[in-house]
Formats: sequence, C-alpha cells, structure tokens
Amino acid sequence: MGKRWTSSKELNELIDKVVEQGWEVVEGKHLKLVPADKTMPIVVVPKTPSDHRGVMNARSQIRRSGGIV
Repeated sequence: MGKRWTSSKELNELIDKVVEQGWEVVEGKHLKLVPADKTMPIVVVPKTPSDHRGVMNARSQIRRSGGIV
C-alpha cells in the first residue's frame, strides 16, 4: 500500500493504481488527479468521502479520463 491519501482504504488503493499509471496527485482541500494525457479532464475526489458511492463514482470518472482501474 502506498501513501494514505484519504480516509477511505478503497479510494487510497484506487489512487495508488492511477499514480502507477503516470497520473499526478495535487493536494488541497480535495485531491486533483491529473491524467498523464493532459488533454483528458482532471478528476477531483474528496479527502474524506462520505457518500457510499464515492469510490464507484471516482472509478467511473477515472475511466472516462483514460485511466485503467
């Protein structure tokens, strides 16, 4: 397991996968996941996800931005 980005274990594992694919993580109040292909949209995820669908939604957004998850 890599860095602890959020309070969600599943979301941390997802972020670690995209970082291995060359994505960049910009920290702030939320995490911005910047794809290696800069023409694709940035994915924003909360550090403290409260929605039970949060990981599922992040996974879908990452897929739409060219990530393999």
